[in-house]
Amino acid sequence: MTNRFTKKQVFFDLDDTLVDEGYKFEMIFCECLRFIILGFETRAPQIDEILQRARSIDNKMLEEIPPHEKYLPKRLINTWVTCYRELCQERGRTPKPHIEQLLTAMIIQTYDPPYFVIPDVVEVLNELVRYGRYELHLMTAGAADIQQRKLDSTDLGKYFSTIHFLPDGDKAKVLREAVEQFDKDFIASIGNSIRTDINPALELGVKAIYIPRGTWNYMKVDPFNNDYITLDSISKVPEILDGWAKDMER
Repeated sequence: MTNRFTKKQVFFDLDDTLVDEGYKFEMIFCECLRFIILGFETRAPQIDEILQRARSIDNKMLEEIPPHEKYLPKRLINTWVTCYRELCQERGRTPKPHIEQLLTAMIIQTYDPPYFVIPDVVEVLNELVRYGRYELHLMTAGAADIQQRKLDSTDLGKYFSTIHFLPDGDKAKVLREAVEQFDKDFIASIGNSIRTDINPALELGVKAIYIPRGTWNYMKVDPFNNDYITLDSISKVPEILDGWAKDMER
């Protein structure tokens, strides 16, 4: 009978791997653009200029702020308010407090329910748990209260033996500890970010499954190597994991 130490240890990312967050941010960013344009009225900057400015500010902020602040609402609030203020200064305009308040409120709203589970996620998790040969773990970057709220709302937490809330987003630490406890061949990391889900696994020689689903510009980096699998849907994960498991049993 399969016991805990022969089960394959599968580490899932949460945001945009199991729960669709990208669309919410895109919708909110559209609202931020609208508010900035309304604030300038007939002398508004072009949309491309606003977006480029916001992205530049955000990328710089991600390089400079402490790791544990990268995933907090505060970062995006500062990005969009700073963007608005800089555009106002360049055009000799005084920033309007109510526009800054609207930008702040919209960003905060991004982190609130509802949360939408990506199609096929529940079916895949049920299937993996039912097999009995996999032990599932969750690694999620961000504030524990926000990420826990997502799990409570979606009821996804019940599938995982361990849940790692990572304010600094350091999934490499969790995977290193797993490698120390289990053989690296028994571990797989699954997520939508090359930077935080795939590269840490590749650097440790851990199996990795990449499921692209949008990510921050800052997260778009080259892979450590090409020893990973790319899927267009999470529905194909059980097939890949089963293939790996059968190869090990031969």
